[in-house]
Amino acid sequence: MRSTRNFLTAWVCPIGVLLSASVGVSAQSTDGYRMPPEEIVRILDHPPTPSVSVSPDGKHLLLSQRSSMPSIEEVAQPILRLAGRRFNPVTNSLSTRTSIVGLSKVRVADGVKQDFQIPEPARLSSPLWSPDSRAIAFAHATDQGLELWVADAATTASRRLGDYHLNGSAGIACRWAPDSRHLLCSLIPSGRGNPPQEPGVPSGPVIQQTSGRNAPVRTYQDLLQDEHDVALWKYYRTAQLAWVDVSDGSTDNIGQPAIYASVSISPDGKYLLSSRIAEPFSYLVPESRFPRVVEVLSRSGQRVKELLRQPLGDEIPIGGVATGPRSHQWVDPRDSSLIWVEALDNGDPRKETEHRDRLILLDSLDGEPREIARTTARFSGASWGEDGSA
Repeated sequence: MRSTRNFLTAWVCPIGVLLSASVGVSAQSTDGYRMPPEEIVRILDHPPTPSVSVSPDGKHLLLSQRSSMPSIEEVAQPILRLAGRRFNPVTNSLSTRTSIVGLSKVRVADGVKQDFQIPEPARLSSPLWSPDSRAIAFAHATDQGLELWVADAATTASRRLGDYHLNGSAGIACRWAPDSRHLLCSLIPSGRGNPPQEPGVPSGPVIQQTSGRNAPVRTYQDLLQDEHDVALWKYYRTAQLAWVDVSDGSTDNIGQPAIYASVSISPDGKYLLSSRIAEPFSYLVPESRFPRVVEVLSRSGQRVKELLRQPLGDEIPIGGVATGPRSHQWVDPRDSSLIWVEALDNGDPRKETEHRDRLILLDSLDGEPREIARTTARFSGASWGEDGSA
């Protein structure tokens, strides 16, 4: 301790002025956070341009006003970095630094604007119009979890549905059913318990096995590191699918809890297209390349048709895609037709070929798939006309 004090003393004399300034700053820091000049505050707190979505009937615009800067409370929220994603363990959702703090509607006919009555303090996300344009569903983040709320488009009043919490670890936690009466939601499984605790002593070494084949991969961030990471990732990513009745907030569970990459509803509302993540998991690639099972489920969660069992994608070329079927999606507005894509170049962008991908259409779940087009570049997406034509 003496040697440290002598060292500091030796430097105090030549920079006494700087030391005084440092002491002053240190004393002021105990008074809390300091605000910059008002001119800077006005610039940083200026509301950003709101996001806009049009109601399905085309009569109203929904304006989502985001916060300009995150609060200290939001910045201080914990972050878990697991399998290529960043989670907020408090809300069990993807980590974000901005929230929607205001919702309003604008009537297209005359420009009349009206604010929705939303919970305070507002930390909203994922506002979605119902297909009949009569309601808007959104998530509200609290210190207890992610709540489901619905606003009446006519009265602008909003209410919370149920006392459960959403699982937003895959992004949007709820989607409207075509009947505008139900929402398909990912919920925190009942009786989940507390998160797994990190053991004081590792249960064993981290073992990675190589197949001996060359498989160059990118350097990814936030990958799983050990068994405890795997346990945490499974804890936060496991969700219970459920139908939520917006009239009273009651729920009807769909199958058993699982880890879903995505789930979508068929245009006729009779089926679900599920992409479920399966083992083995990997320490080398993010969850987007973990094995998965793509299947069509009934409304109750029973398997109707298995479409794909995708293995671990640790050998996909850099900048490439997986071989075999990928990007399954419903053909809207057809009742239960599906489309997907298959690579014609083994998923390797370095391979010279006339066509990169081909599009496959399944007209009905009991029919046979057929090729409908080929693309010279990598397929990105498709838009469909009102009659179901591409």
